[in-house]
Amino acid sequence: MMNHSTVNNTTIKLPSSYFGVSRKYLYLKLYFFVLTFIIHRLGYTTNKKTSFLVKKIINFIFCIHNWIFSLIKVPELKKINKNTINYVQFKNSNYYNIKVRHESRPSILALPSEEIVAEIVINENAVFKVGVSLLQTLDYRLLKTDCIITTKVNVLESNQTLSKSFRFPVRGNNKNIFYNLNGCWIDYWYDLSKFEGKRIHISLSAKFEKNGKTISSSKIPSIAWGTPKLVQTERSDSCSNIILLSFESMADTMVLNKNDSVRIETPALDELANLGTRFTRAYSSNETTLGSIGSFFTGLFPSLHGMVDYDDNSYRLNGKIKTLAEILRDNGFSTHAVTELNRMEPWRWSRGFDSYLNVPYRSDNEPDSGYINRLLDGQKYGKCFLFAHLDWLHAPIIRFNHTRVPRSYNIDLLEEASKDKVTRNLYYEQIKYLDNQVGEITAYLKRTNQFKNSMIIITGDHGSDLPPWGNHNAYALYDQRTRVPFIIKWPDNKNRLPKIVETPTTVSTEILPLILSTNNIPLPDYLKSAPIIKDHAVSESLTFPGKKDYVVSMVSDKYKYVLFAKITNSMNESIEIIKEKLFMVNAANGVVDDKINIADDHFDIVKQMRAKCSKFIGQNKSFKKYHLI
Repeated sequence: MMNHSTVNNTTIKLPSSYFGVSRKYLYLKLYFFVLTFIIHRLGYTTNKKTSFLVKKIINFIFCIHNWIFSLIKVPELKKINKNTINYVQFKNSNYYNIKVRHESRPSILALPSEEIVAEIVINENAVFKVGVSLLQTLDYRLLKTDCIITTKVNVLESNQTLSKSFRFPVRGNNKNIFYNLNGCWIDYWYDLSKFEGKRIHISLSAKFEKNGKTISSSKIPSIAWGTPKLVQTERSDSCSNIILLSFESMADTMVLNKNDSVRIETPALDELANLGTRFTRAYSSNETTLGSIGSFFTGLFPSLHGMVDYDDNSYRLNGKIKTLAEILRDNGFSTHAVTELNRMEPWRWSRGFDSYLNVPYRSDNEPDSGYINRLLDGQKYGKCFLFAHLDWLHAPIIRFNHTRVPRSYNIDLLEEASKDKVTRNLYYEQIKYLDNQVGEITAYLKRTNQFKNSMIIITGDHGSDLPPWGNHNAYALYDQRTRVPFIIKWPDNKNRLPKIVETPTTVSTEILPLILSTNNIPLPDYLKSAPIIKDHAVSESLTFPGKKDYVVSMVSDKYKYVLFAKITNSMNESIEIIKEKLFMVNAANGVVDDKINIADDHFDIVKQMRAKCSKFIGQNKSFKKYHLI
């Protein structure tokens, strides 16, 4: 079944390969599997000499298999409403969200030798930025050719035309400059400041050449032009970068220090805290990554944005909700995400991002400070929002891949770790190396004179599951699991809040409004009426112990209250309270001991906290009714 699109008034057929995996791809995979299986079985029915030959043949087949499928990288493609994005609008061209390898970008598809054209007026200090990728097909004629990328500027008033081009090989070297750029993105920029105030046509095209002759390929789109946009060479004097660093399973080190009477050295984090604001009683909105990051991007609690169930990836974020990335993109920011959580991809968290790198979970290419710095280096012009989620603390902590540090460990730590799933000392040691990553990012920002005007936010998606709380199925909202760091280094080093904030705070829902208010961007209308519980930190659990359970915790200066309930009617979200717990907050250090339940001795406090919880639940139901349904 074919799908149709239009490129410069030319109707082109998009084969099924552009909306999933092509049939040719599957048939070829099946062919190799069957052939290998038959030869493998022959090896068992023959003598040793023949068996040795069979193994050699199988190895050869696998080499051919790997070579062929290195050429076939089928992109995922989803159409985007062009009215919802602020990229340069090219005539008669549609935008698609194209995923090449692990990175998604809103892009325009083009045929080989096809030219796409946009008419724009050049403002002061304008730079045109675009990414280009060669999408793989099974067309053998494109192998060992050169792809020539051309950008033309036609000044309409004077009819002056300027053209710039470069070439890269589809396969092989090109004078040691490029190597195998097929299936990747290459970004480039064009300084248009000389055309200030003029109306121009800017056109993009690509063609394939071999030995100086143009190769006529099939009419399948082979070129993706990613996120073409105009940015300013002069960066803002206030906030040029917003960098949101989220760390997987990172409990607040201040709490860990107090609980275990240890001192975890984190000089890079401490520097940012000394320059900005540290929240000493910060809580995540949910005990899972999916729920908490959903709150980062929406400013809503998990029961409202709905991203909580890893087993149900049919749910999609409500179209009425604008994500943080969408809001910032609409206000002139380039938006980029770097994650290692392919388990988040089904929920379409790439919404609003110019680029969304989603490395397979626990792969050999885990994002690190080097990748983040290189990405920032490509955003020298205009304003940039970067979200990075680094998975360095989630069990298993020791993984053997290229980006993990350290590469050697104290034998005492290894012996200790072999006895338990996770040990505190190994966890603490890993935090130090994560702190080094933060230090390398801030060092880059300082070296490139971007540090002063950068807003840097450090937090965790949730806390840790270190012993003795390792199994959180029965009680997911224990303090070590929900307490997270929250540090803000403000742009221009001018604090918008006190250096130390001791009020219990739900970090996950505060990030979006804090970023918007710092950059003088108004809140979306729906968010102005979102549930707010002042002077309390609220966390929710919607999947533990089971799918019909709802647990909410509420932390004040003196108490932590936890309500356990069953959802009795999913249509109107009626709940039945099963039990309640109350814990005392240590006045000296702010630590909560979740093992000592004092609910029976403080009925009046339980009643007051229950009333606040009931109000919160009621506000959620009302908000959902009027804004999300």
